[in-house]
Amino acid sequence: MFQQLMLIGFLGKDPNPRITPAGANITTFPLATSKTFRAEGGELITQTIWWQISAWGKLAETCSAYLQKGSKVMVIGELRGDEKGHPRVWKGEDGAAHASFDVVAAKVVFLSSKDEVKASTQPDTAAGDDDAVPF
Repeated sequence: MFQQLMLIGFLGKDPNPRITPAGANITTFPLATSKTFRAEGGELITQTIWWQISAWGKLAETCSAYLQKGSKVMVIGELRGDEKGHPRVWKGEDGAAHASFDVVAAKVVFLSSKDEVKASTQPDTAAGDDDAVPF
């Protein structure tokens, strides 16, 4: 069996590099993907989905060194669920239930330069307010 997921979006926060107790490098970051469409009434709607990305080993080191909040990237990886294969469900500060989609990256392609990230104005996704990032 095989699965592969490709996402293109913007980082919602700076990467979070860590070293596991076993000594492995891991870097995590939230990624926002958005699509815009017209509702039946003609109203323009933007739908944003947040993904929690994990990169391991040398890829983790590279992501930590070169990515920052607002960076546009393509992530190719595998969708990971909880013990039962479901998205991770959690309760927000507002008391509402939320779900998080976790992806283990096999490849991360950098699509924006540091200069583009600094000039970026993506208010509906990652370059916007930190409060918009759900995790």
